[in-house]
Parts: sequence; structure tokens; C-alpha cells
Amino acid sequence: MNNPNSYFTRGAQEVAEFGETFKRALADVEVAPAGYHAEITRPDGPSTGGGARAQQRIRLVPKRGGFPVLVIGTLNIQEARAEVRTIEHVLALHRLRFKAKPLELNRVQYADLVARMLAHFEKEYVKATMEPMPAKLVLDDGPGYASPIGPVMKLVPVGLAVVAQAGVLAWWFSR
Repeated sequence: MNNPNSYFTRGAQEVAEFGETFKRALADVEVAPAGYHAEITRPDGPSTGGGARAQQRIRLVPKRGGFPVLVIGTLNIQEARAEVRTIEHVLALHRLRFKAKPLELNRVQYADLVARMLAHFEKEYVKATMEPMPAKLVLDDGPGYASPIGPVMKLVPVGLAVVAQAGVLAWWFSR
């Protein structure tokens, strides 16, 4: 039986093999509600063009139908470098692309996935960083976007954080 990677150049084969080890290392990690699992795209052809097309996407692929595939980062195996998006970045890009259709991701499971990805990259000597959300995505909701929770509800997490911090300080000083 022929090895499907035997027709790849060395660079493309490295990317494909890294993608397989990545998939195996994270096989038991899922992100609800769609049962998302992480994978790395393969090169479009048998070559990365001497590294010119070495950058691949790190994606969340849903097991359940009706959910989109999400790009959560990039990997350039030739440069041993990866960038992983924060959950806020992923949610903002989804909101920008799909406007009012909200995306639900389990934050705890996503954080676990990211931690496992970063550990895998470190084990494989790939320098991984968290890709910060561009300021434009933070400040610009884009035309036609209507927040499903309203402007007042956006302040609730801030208010809860202030109350929690005040409670901790009150407890600390009352000891």
C-alpha cells in the first residue's frame, strides 16, 4: 500500500506529519456545544513551494452539523512558530463574519484545549504565542451588528468584578 505522504516534498511531509501527531495528541479534547476538535490543515499540494506556503491553519472542526469550522490560529512548521487566538478573538471574528448569529463555545473547554495545544507545541519545539485580538475588532462592532444582550448587560461582568474585588478587600481588612 502506498504512503499518501510519499508524494510530498520534505517540507510538505513535515507539515502533514506534524498535523497527524497534533491530532493524536489532542484526540480526547472536545469543545462544546458542537464537539469541536482541533486539527491542522495540510498543504494544498505536494509542496510548500520552498516554504512560501508553509503556513497552515489551526482549525476547530465540529462533529455535529450546523456549526461552522473555526480558524483558531496558524502554524508555520518551517519557522517552528505558531499563533493561537484567544477565545475573545475567535468570537469577535465569528461575529464580524456572521453578524448577528452568535457563536457558543465552552470557555473552560477552549482554555483546556489551548493549554494542551501550547504544551504540545512546546514538546515539539515550536514557539507558540497567543495572538491578541486586533483593536479594530474590539472597538468596531461593524455595521448591522445588534448585540443580543444590549449595552447595559455588557457592563454586568465589570460590575460583578468590582463587587467581587470589594468583597475580597473587605474580607482581607476585617481579619
